[in-house]
Amino acid sequence: MLKHISVANMRMLASLSAGLCFMPALFGQGKVYPSRKSSPARIEGQIMLLNETVLTQQWMHTLDPVNAPKNSTLLNPGQCIRIGVIATGDDRDEYLKHTKLSFGVRLAGQTVSREYALMSFFKKMKPEGGDFVTSALAAGGVKAPDAIRSLASLGISESN
Repeated sequence: MLKHISVANMRMLASLSAGLCFMPALFGQGKVYPSRKSSPARIEGQIMLLNETVLTQQWMHTLDPVNAPKNSTLLNPGQCIRIGVIATGDDRDEYLKHTKLSFGVRLAGQTVSREYALMSFFKKMKPEGGDFVTSALAAGGVKAPDAIRSLASLGISESN
């Protein structure tokens, strides 16, 4: 049966099959990422204890977004710490700026209270592994969506 197909018909058949193979790729380039759903800003239940050095030595010299700092697990007498809270959702930075914290620290049977401490330091945080994903997408010529660059913000208390 292949003996009866002319060279012109074979070329037309080859170009038609090549066109059908590349059609999904052409139409698939219109929208790379699904549209992001709106979510209200909220404070997450996780509280962070941060060394004063995170604020004074690291954050003053870095631009947004930053990797999440390590939570302090060992505190020494006289050491300055800051309280940090994480916010997610739309307009989370503005939400953090208008949030006041009150907290109490209990050490050796004594409680020290801080009433309505303002948060005065804010940074957008990168998700863990976000740098790798952003680099991989950039290598393919694709700009990373905002959701990969920052999913949460961290606010740190003004008082230590």
